Amino acid sequence: MTPPIHIGFVVLRMDVGGVERSITRLLDGLPTDRFRCTVICLDRSGKAMEWVENQDVQVIELNKKPGWDFRAIRRLGQVIRDQKIDILQSHNWGTLFEGVWANRAKTAFHIHAERGTVLGPPSKSRFKTWLKARLMRHALGRVDVVMSNSYATAEKVRSVTGLRELPITVIPNGLVHPYSEDPLSDPKWDFIRQTTRASLGVGSGDLLVGVVGRLSPVKNFELALRGFALFLKSDPVRRLHSSDQPSGRASLVLVGDGPSRKALEDLAAELGIQDSVRFEGEKKDAWPYYAAMDIFMSTSHSEG
Repeated sequence: MTPPIHIGFVVLRMDVGGVERSITRLLDGLPTDRFRCTVICLDRSGKAMEWVENQDVQVIELNKKPGWDFRAIRRLGQVIRDQKIDILQSHNWGTLFEGVWANRAKTAFHIHAERGTVLGPPSKSRFKTWLKARLMRHALGRVDVVMSNSYATAEKVRSVTGLRELPITVIPNGLVHPYSEDPLSDPKWDFIRQTTRASLGVGSGDLLVGVVGRLSPVKNFELALRGFALFLKSDPVRRLHSSDQPSGRASLVLVGDGPSRKALEDLAAELGIQDSVRFEGEKKDAWPYYAAMDIFMSTSHSEG
């Protein structure tokens, strides 16, 4: 009998975020008779592993130190060999170089996934940005497949590396929802919309604007708050509805958690909009919030 293909998903940490969400969907969605999955955390695991229902998934932590930790890279190479990893999938800048160097003997087929944060967090140093771009160009030339979740990100990878002809397979993010093919015509959708709006204190004549994502600098939710503050200076609900309707109120909901939460809460207070903003924190299922929204905002520096 042919043994299952062993996939090693390399991440820095399994904190709550979009990359981690995509990995956990693969961990639960891949057929277990054909695939065996291991999550290799360069640093440590995290709360996102709580989403995983597949009890056969193995998690390995390498306890990487900040910066270039070549001991962690050696340990990653050892894991690839000892665990007989068939397919190694790295994610974004934070695991690309480590994955390439650890797999330099090419014992595993290497897939690299770029999901928005090309070159990692923005740097004020032009030299550092140039150096990272050169390293990325070098590393991508040594992986077997490069993939991305959007055409915009794929084009950005080609632009920053100068690899204009680099083949990149684009696979958009998958969404799993409990509704019919046309959610807007599904009675459950309207029920969930109304109950979620009620839980947020949003009335039928009110306007709900929302964002969903990890509260981190790259998501640029500061712009969402500042834009919403300007929006409130008009009579937004009356402007968006017919003039003969009574004017309701507008609210902004942020669904997600992360290191920028305190700074964003402080900014909301500074802008004087804290009474119109709801921080809902981490939610395993964001669909009820999408159903509740009238307007969805995307302000990320690196997505779209």
